[in-house]
This record gives sequence, C-alpha cells and structure tokens, in this order.
Amino acid sequence: CCYGRAEFWLFGPFRGIVSSVRLRVKPSGFEYRENEKATPFLEVPSLLDMCREVLIKYFLQFPVHDKIPAKHMRTIAASLPTDLNVDITAKYIFDELYWELRCKHVLVLSDCDIRAHAMTWKQLFFENHVQMVLEKLNAWNGEIIPFCLESLKCCKDYIFTLKVRQLLVHPDLDVLCKVLPNLTRLDVTYGVQHVGMHYDRTLFGMKVLDATTLSNYVMHSTILTTMILQSNILDDDLLRVLMVGMVKSPCLTHLDLAHNKITNHGVRLLTKLLNGNSVLSHLNLCDNRIHAEGGRYLGRAMSQNASLVYLNLRLNRLCDSGGQLLLQGLHANTSLLTLNVAANSIGSTSIVELARTISGGNPQFIAVDLSCNDLNDSDIECLALAVQTNKVLQNLDLRCNKHDPQLDAVRFIENRVRENELAAVTSSSVLE
Repeated sequence: CCYGRAEFWLFGPFRGIVSSVRLRVKPSGFEYRENEKATPFLEVPSLLDMCREVLIKYFLQFPVHDKIPAKHMRTIAASLPTDLNVDITAKYIFDELYWELRCKHVLVLSDCDIRAHAMTWKQLFFENHVQMVLEKLNAWNGEIIPFCLESLKCCKDYIFTLKVRQLLVHPDLDVLCKVLPNLTRLDVTYGVQHVGMHYDRTLFGMKVLDATTLSNYVMHSTILTTMILQSNILDDDLLRVLMVGMVKSPCLTHLDLAHNKITNHGVRLLTKLLNGNSVLSHLNLCDNRIHAEGGRYLGRAMSQNASLVYLNLRLNRLCDSGGQLLLQGLHANTSLLTLNVAANSIGSTSIVELARTISGGNPQFIAVDLSCNDLNDSDIECLALAVQTNKVLQNLDLRCNKHDPQLDAVRFIENRVRENELAAVTSSSVLE
C-alpha cells in the first residue's frame, strides 16, 4: 500500500517510466503483530528524486522546461553536463548558474567578463560561441554560408555584440548579420592571428566585396549603433564603398576606423557623416595617414556639427598647421567633450587656438590629450593662463613633450583640472 502524497510532473514520453513511490513493503517471512510499536519498511527514493534523475538522463532526447516548476528546473540544470548540444540548451535552459558553469568550463578566464555582455552568462556564452565558430572557418566552399546560418539560428536572440578577431574566409556579412535581430555592435578584423612564418599578405585586410556586403547591411539596419573596423588595411577606396551605407544609416553613433590607411581624401568622405543630420557621437581615426589638409576638413565639418562628443586623432600627421585648422573649427562647436591629438607634432600655433577654445570659445571640453607632441615651456604657460577661468576641463594630458616637467605651470594645470574633477563628482553626487 502507498502512504502520503507525491508531486507528479512527468508527462509525454516520461509517463510510465517511473511508477514507484515511497512504499511500505512487507519483507518476506515477516509477520506483523498488533502490539508492535514500529512497522519496518524499505526505503525507496521519492518520486520527485526519481523524476529528476529521469529528466536529467533523457534531457538530450526529451528536453523540457515550461511544464516543470522553476525550483526543480534549477536542480535539473545544475546536474546537466556542460557539453550538451547548443541547439537544445539555447531553447530549454535559462538558469544562469548552468551558463556560468558552462562559460568557465569552455572559455578562458579573460573572456568571462560578464560586464561586457549585459550581465548575463547566457549572452556571454553565445556571443563567444558565435565568435569561435566564425574564427575557425578556414576554407571557402558553398557550404560556408548555410553552416554559419545554421549555427546562428539557435542563438540569434542572445547576440547583441558580434566580435571577430580573425576571418580566414570572407563570408557575406550582409546575409549573416541579418539573421541576428538584436545585433547592435559589430567588431570585425579581417586577418589571421598567430600566423608565424606562414605569412601571406592576401590573408589580411578587407576586400572590395567585404566592404560592399557590409555597406548593404549598415544601410538597412535599424539597430546597429556601433561599428569597429580596426586593423583592416582600410584605404580611401574601400571607405568610399562603406560610405554608401553609412551615410544612409539612421542609427550609427560609434565608428572606429583606427589602425588603417585613411588619408586626407578619406577624411573628406567621412565629413559627410558630420553634417547637420548626423547622429554620430564617437569617431576614432587613430593611427591613420591624416595630414594638415585632413585637419582642415575636420575643422570645417566640426564648426557645423552638433552631435560628436568624442574625436580621436592620435598617431596621425596633422603637424602644427593641421592642428591649428582643426582647433579653429572647434571655436564654434558646442558638442565635443573629448579630443585626442596625441603624437601629431603639434606646436605653438595650435596651442594658441586651443587656449582660445578652452578659455572662452568652447569651455565644455572635459578631456584633451596633447601628449607626445612638440610643446615647449611657453606653450605650457599659455595653457595655464587658459585654464584659470575654466571650470569644466577635468583631464589635460601633457606627458612626453619638450617642456620642463618641473615647471610651475605644469603643477598649476594639474591642480586646476583636479579641482574641476572633484567639483564634477560632488555635483553628480548631489544630483543623485
């Protein structure tokens, strides 16, 4: 006979697999007496434990989720192996503990930064999973696109950032990215890592077909906000192809083209993104081939721009004349908060224009990087006079210039920007 109640939640193919509950079993040859105080019984696992064991054992063949109470599903997920098929786990497992264990089992520790993946382990796993799938493609054939699409379909709802550090083949990114309905950040580098002695120039850099497919995707995407194309040997011709899509993008706010081969002509093309209808807020052109003429184009565009808040021109060739033309255009600008012109051979003429900007023309600058230029003692003193009345500037980097590091003006500037930073933090705390 059966005693007590049991909680039943087996269904479908599991019906009939478990039929035992906790039973009082009469041992063979044992006679009960009425005056006995305790009746011996045989311990049998509870129906709950047996159900969980069966679900764990047959999870791959019969995956379930929605009909099982959450408290039991957490126990089941914690007992599942971390190498189950991703097609099954993506659809049926939502417990964060399982995905945390799986991430730490499959990924290296440096890739397990949950802060970069919306604080969810499941998103972290699948964004890294898609990255590994694309980076391991090593031969071009007709099955590449179907294979990639099949890999993306199971986890498409969890991909918000697509980051690829090497591409041995050149898949159609327009087709692949359209499968991802939530893709807001695209970070792609065409090349090979750890190539060693097997270097082949043709393996590196974006091709015209790559730029065309990517341009098509950017043109039609309504959610892509960030595009990072660092170290792709991107020149003015490829940039012209990309611009066809970027000028029509309604939502592209962050553009990173650092470590490429963009020249003054490419900068002139990019100024189309800085017109009156621009939504671009961050532009990184670090380590390109921009000279003084490029500074003039940017200065002219920035005088009419009201959206860009971050501009990085580090490691270019603006020289003093290009810096002057750029900074002259910033007198009328009211949006730019951070400017990086480090390592551009900027000198005294540019510093005069910058001093005018931060002292009155454009006092909203928060950070300016002037490191690794040609500033002398007179230039530093000129900047010290400019920051006297400025209450916004919180960072002014003057390292590795030609001035005396022990100059009083240097200490004055450091103290002044520090005071501004503390005042900003205090003001922010009061508002909160």
